Amino acid sequence: LSNSQVFSAFVLRWIVLKWLIRLIDWIKLVGPKVSFSVHARRWLTTDSLCFIPMKLAAFPKTFGLTELQKGYFPPFFNRAENQDYVGPLPNLKFYDPDGMNTDDHENFYTWYIDLSKRQYEFDFQAEILRYCQSDVDILHHCCLELRKLFHQITDVDPFATCLTIASACNLVFRKTFLQENTITVIPPCGYKPENKQSVIALKMVAWVTQHNNIAIHHARNHGERQWLQR
Repeated sequence: LSNSQVFSAFVLRWIVLKWLIRLIDWIKLVGPKVSFSVHARRWLTTDSLCFIPMKLAAFPKTFGLTELQKGYFPPFFNRAENQDYVGPLPNLKFYDPDGMNTDDHENFYTWYIDLSKRQYEFDFQAEILRYCQSDVDILHHCCLELRKLFHQITDVDPFATCLTIASACNLVFRKTFLQENTITVIPPCGYKPENKQSVIALKMVAWVTQHNNIAIHHARNHGERQWLQR
């Protein structure tokens, strides 16, 4: 999925609830990020934005796949009353040109003016199908290219067990570079467990010690003691 954290996951949710809910082998949650596996279908879902933090249109250039190119589609024209539209190109405003960066803005205008001069016929159903197929094709090839390059360099499949590029890099570090016995083992209660003690309880222990003239070990003198019960 591309950018499922923002809007794409509703399609996946519909597919899962309708067909796959009984086939899911495992679900992994890390904060707002979700990944799950359907072993029977050899499917693994994850969000590409967690591995490639950029817009989909920049994927082909990033991975040198120049034969792939994301086209233009009028997102604001995608309304119920326009689903069967066939005619001239929709007005510029439906393409949200103000939301484009400078380079995209110039390229879009060149593309739009060229098609307008050629009196291009816009078939909504054909255009949205072509646009979505192009997006999936770009996402598919570029994610495979990332997986191939990452595996060649590190011998780790970033999509197999990781949810983000950070966790994949952490796995590479632990698998390849981390030396044995180089991580400090922190005590279960931290380095200063006395800071986690109840002040009221310590005052009570101090009162019992003074009142009965006995010595009681506690966190702030000789440390606590444990007795195993059978």
